[in-house]
Amino acid sequence: MRAIQRLISITIISISIAFLACVSASLAFTTTETDFQKQSQLQPKPEIITAEIPYNPNQAKQEASYPNTPRVVFLDHFAWQVFAALNWPADCQQGSPLASKKIGEAPDAPRVWEFYRTPETVFLSAKTPSTPNKPFICLNAENRLVPPKNSTVKLTEQGKLDAKGQNANPQDLPLVDQRGNYIIVETYINPQELNQIVKNKWYDGVNLAQFNNDNNQFGLVCSGNENDNILGVPCSTYEKEGAIEIKASWRVFDEQISEDEKARYYTTKRKVLIPGQSDKCDTGKAFCSDTGEEFSQVIEVGLIGFHIKHKTSEQGWIWSTFEQIDNVPDETLKRNQYTLNNPDCQKNCVENTSYVEPPYLWRKEAPHAVTKIGGEIKNQIPSQIVRSFKPKPPLDAQISEQNQQWHQALKDISKSSVWQYYNLIGTQWLTNPSQLYNEQLREITPKLPLANVTLEPYIQNSNCIGCHTGAKLRTRMQPYADFTFQMARANSNNGTTNAQ
Repeated sequence: MRAIQRLISITIISISIAFLACVSASLAFTTTETDFQKQSQLQPKPEIITAEIPYNPNQAKQEASYPNTPRVVFLDHFAWQVFAALNWPADCQQGSPLASKKIGEAPDAPRVWEFYRTPETVFLSAKTPSTPNKPFICLNAENRLVPPKNSTVKLTEQGKLDAKGQNANPQDLPLVDQRGNYIIVETYINPQELNQIVKNKWYDGVNLAQFNNDNNQFGLVCSGNENDNILGVPCSTYEKEGAIEIKASWRVFDEQISEDEKARYYTTKRKVLIPGQSDKCDTGKAFCSDTGEEFSQVIEVGLIGFHIKHKTSEQGWIWSTFEQIDNVPDETLKRNQYTLNNPDCQKNCVENTSYVEPPYLWRKEAPHAVTKIGGEIKNQIPSQIVRSFKPKPPLDAQISEQNQQWHQALKDISKSSVWQYYNLIGTQWLTNPSQLYNEQLREITPKLPLANVTLEPYIQNSNCIGCHTGAKLRTRMQPYADFTFQMARANSNNGTTNAQ
């Protein structure tokens, strides 16, 4: 079967002008500085980095090795292990990790997660999905000429529903970097989640109508086995690896970007399909061509954000988010230029504010982000992004130490490894994962905002769990969807549910 080009979703980053319920009103981290100081030298280190995705944090073993160490230390270490395994170099035939290479080696190879499926290719009008996924750099010359399929531009999930499942009526705005290009966002689901969806035909909304919030809750596959599930995590089934969902954000490299600058990023190529004019363009709900004619374009991109949602049998869903270190200013790292911030900004400098104007048009020539005002094509204005919420002591020191240890370990593998330029921003989980939706009984840990500036630049005072609680199945009962917005894409042959 001829390989079909993967859809590259040029995602519009959502901002909520209304007050979103996913914004946490009272957030305070309770672990004390003394807790960290007592065991400041006793925390897991990246001594062995492998291509195997860990299926559980293995709390019992970690606590035995590092007594009195706060739980967040283990979860941050677990997040780094998952990040390294997902970004292992893969072979172009099967997408399997290269056994002879390590992360940081084979920089031109695709990553394991790039062979995962995009939701657009899974939820196809209530039909069984069959098209395999291959990154653009793995396609042969013939298939590189095929236009990308399933080219409908999607909006990011966090703008659709608030934590109570209500429409928050957000304004959907793209993010423009300091080079004047739109940030590109992709979403992926791993084979375990895909297989569960296909096996149960959940791509057809009719087969989701059985679920409710009382005695038949919807749930995705957990990692490990039932013996690991000591906290009562709702698991519909178990696999060695549980469901994983990924959001990856990219900056576009134009001809003016130096090789030295690109050497700090995981760099690859994508083929994007830019549709012609439509009503969605005029209303700011899609990107379209500046000429009104559809075209496709191969672009070079650098990874700037990586968001992981991983369902484990030991702790339930674990969220973690990573960023390339040159996105925005950092207290410990000063640079002359950043991807999303201009230190010498003189005009249009209000922080975390969007200056884009509809229609959101894409021009073949760089800078690509343009609009049309008075019949004239004009460049879109970049946003001045900063990190609104930063971890406070002692959490900030703990994350910094973990990042430094992993940076050194990655440099030990390869001095030129691009992965030494990525930081863990934070992790989040439910302390009591048996109470998924009961806000009185569950406890979000750490009790802090967690946002990726490349994915939620305008609503950084939010947390992952609060937002994803609003994910519902698009059936008559509208039950909770196990924190995944992807199931809202399920179509139905009888029209009882609609893709979102």
